[in-house]
Amino acid sequence: MYLSLNLTVEEVLKAGEDEIVSQEIVELIVKVEEHLKDRVEESLTSLREIGDVWIHEGSTEGEAHRERVSDEEALREETRKREAEERQRALERLKAEHTKRAEETHDEMERLQREYTAKVERLRREQETAEKSMKEVEQSLREERKEGSAKWVPSESSLGKKCSIAVRDRPSQSGEEHGTEETPSE
Repeated sequence: MYLSLNLTVEEVLKAGEDEIVSQEIVELIVKVEEHLKDRVEESLTSLREIGDVWIHEGSTEGEAHRERVSDEEALREETRKREAEERQRALERLKAEHTKRAEETHDEMERLQREYTAKVERLRREQETAEKSMKEVEQSLREERKEGSAKWVPSESSLGKKCSIAVRDRPSQSGEEHGTEETPSE
């Protein structure tokens, strides 16, 4: 450390002080370095722990997110399926109602057709009866004219019964028969 031997005491003391100060500075620097090294090591450890937590939370959060997405997709699929089933049931109800109404309409049409046919048949019989009665009345009139009767006066005794003809063109809205009653006259 001492290179030259011609040093004065003051120089030696001064050099000793400088060396002590230098040594203290070196020791202080070493302490600071150790402290900084410890702090850096603590920070790195802390960062590693934080990173591990983030990684764990990230994977957990990612897994939770995937589960939520999967659950939402399953829920949407279940909702679509339920809505499709509801639409199918509604369609089946509509078909059943339509079929029922069609059957009721068909039955009603058959009933009306039977009623119409029965009325037409009744009117045909009434018309035949009326035509027969008219022929009898005409025959009776001819016979009375031949016998010398100048004028025919309808009476219950001469006719035996009144003759009425029901004329029906078509059924009315109310279902009543429209007819005219005629009695023979001269």
